[in-house]
Amino acid sequence: MRRIDAPVGVTPQGVPSAEDALRLLAESRAMLRSAIADADGLALGLIMHPHPVVGEINLYEWILFVGLHEQRHLPQIGEVAAASAN
Repeated sequence: MRRIDAPVGVTPQGVPSAEDALRLLAESRAMLRSAIADADGLALGLIMHPHPVVGEINLYEWILFVGLHEQRHLPQIGEVAAASAN
């Protein structure tokens, strides 16, 4: 998978503690679940929003992207955890 630098507006600033990182991830997931529940009944395939790399995608595709994006970061999290354990 090719590496893409995040745009300035979403690039993390500083390094959170492990506890803060897990808390922030849990909060983000809760907000996503809530947004998906609130969207029940809407035609998500018709609602488009631009992605900075791939262009216009619908909200179904955005939901899938978020999950894949998290999976992309799992190996990075493992690397950081292993490095900090040494």
